[in-house]
Amino acid sequence: SQQLRQIQQEAAGGRADIGGIEQSVRTIATVQTAEQLGQMEISLRDGRRIRLGEVAEVSDGVAEQRSAALLNGKPVVGFEIVRSLGASSVEVEDGVTKALNALKIDHPNMEVTEAFNFVDPIRENYTGSMTLLFEGALLAVLVVWLFLRNTRATLVSAAALPLAIIPTFACMYFMGFTLNVVTLLSLSLVVGVLVDDAIVEIENIMRHLEMGKTPYQAAMEAADEIGLAVIATTFTLIAVFLPTAFMSGVPGKFFVQFGWTAAISVFFSLVVARMLTPMMAAYILKPRVAHKIPAWVEYYSGWAKFCLKHRVITMIAAAVFFIGSFSLVPLLPKGFIPADDSSLSQVTLTLPPGSTFQQSYRLAEQAREIVQKNPDVKLIYTTIGGGSTGDDPFMGSGGAQVTKATLTLKLTPREERSI
Repeated sequence: SQQLRQIQQEAAGGRADIGGIEQSVRTIATVQTAEQLGQMEISLRDGRRIRLGEVAEVSDGVAEQRSAALLNGKPVVGFEIVRSLGASSVEVEDGVTKALNALKIDHPNMEVTEAFNFVDPIRENYTGSMTLLFEGALLAVLVVWLFLRNTRATLVSAAALPLAIIPTFACMYFMGFTLNVVTLLSLSLVVGVLVDDAIVEIENIMRHLEMGKTPYQAAMEAADEIGLAVIATTFTLIAVFLPTAFMSGVPGKFFVQFGWTAAISVFFSLVVARMLTPMMAAYILKPRVAHKIPAWVEYYSGWAKFCLKHRVITMIAAAVFFIGSFSLVPLLPKGFIPADDSSLSQVTLTLPPGSTFQQSYRLAEQAREIVQKNPDVKLIYTTIGGGSTGDDPFMGSGGAQVTKATLTLKLTPREERSI
């Protein structure tokens, strides 16, 4: 035993950076087969040397089972693919799908079933954010048209949207930002703000047109008239969004891209409103005669006059509303991030220390039979004992803890569930 311990060695060998992730390295200096072990020479005290196979029976048997993977109760070979640091989850999934399709062609008798993945929620979030972005842009343009009732003026205002967002993409690229849920959320929130400056500019230009001025004259005079107000409004918005980019801790990691994306897009909307909007208005708009003020504007004007005449009452009412809003803050529930419904769930089972693999197996199957009665559960992937992915909750720990089992539940799509 002493000599075998000296000949064969398996020990820690330090660390290495692989795929952008720190990995532990093992130094393995052991035989690969039982036959090689039987051929090893042992030195005796009298100087003779014999082979291990001459004094011992060396055989390769079956190890005790300490892990298992089940798919809907049937034993399977389970494996998990994890992306390296900095890689795109979507690109990795596409590559894995392509590789598995090629593997199925080479081995037609093998069946590969996807038990779970974390890419579908990413695709869903991306699609939802893009849809929200386009919906917000269309609604902003629609509101502009309803107020201005002029197709040309609406076109000039709407041009501020793409002309502000496209340069933002360029800045995101040079700053190393990706098109992700955070940056898309930021653009979705400010998409209505991006036309604010253009609306103010174009509305004032329309007012000057109704004075009988030419489009060029109206554009130049109207732009000069409210230039400072537009700049002040935009930098106020930047002052609101930009500080979120300098938050500390874990929230700061999320909001650094949010704050910069919002601030940059709002800044470009100012550039468009001050430079391109007056130029487009000067050559696209046509002379316009004064029109009657709509009835609802007159109704609003009445309320505005009342507030100006009763300033004390207005200030008291605003203060009560302001303080009352803050007093409701303690009543709101608190949390790090809101609960998400990704059509995946887990059941984790932990048995007392000393429990056997067979006990964990039976308990996992009992849990599967209970969970499977729910009609919204479409697939159950069970892991018992250890895997090769460290402390990953789906595969267990590298120490093959037979007292732990995890059931990963694949549910029906969120829109098809009532709960």
